[in-house]
Amino acid sequence: MKKILNIICALFLFGCNQADVKLSGNYKMINAPENAEITLSFEENNFSGLAAVNRYFGTFEQNKNIVKFNVAGLTMMMGPENMMQAEQDYIKFLSSVNSFVFENGLLILKTVNDNELKFEKI
Repeated sequence: MKKILNIICALFLFGCNQADVKLSGNYKMINAPENAEITLSFEENNFSGLAAVNRYFGTFEQNKNIVKFNVAGLTMMMGPENMMQAEQDYIKFLSSVNSFVFENGLLILKTVNDNELKFEKI
């Protein structure tokens, strides 16, 4: 029953305690540098996605709204310099994320310095 309630909370993002929401589903960054295509997908305690040029994957640990990403791998294709830099910056940022919130239908990943990345559900 709790799993069903978490899914409902994740879908509607209103009226639910965010501390009870488990990260799941597929997202696309809306504030990506250089208009890069950056995606993030959650399944169980694993994540994966496209980081501008290359695919990436790893595991994450979640305790309420506290989250830590452990990037395990990244493919090694080359792309335009600006996209490679956007990708490098994103992977570095992801490793420094320490919390998340759902706000106005967006998933917002935050660092200790209050830097944030915004994702919309896809």
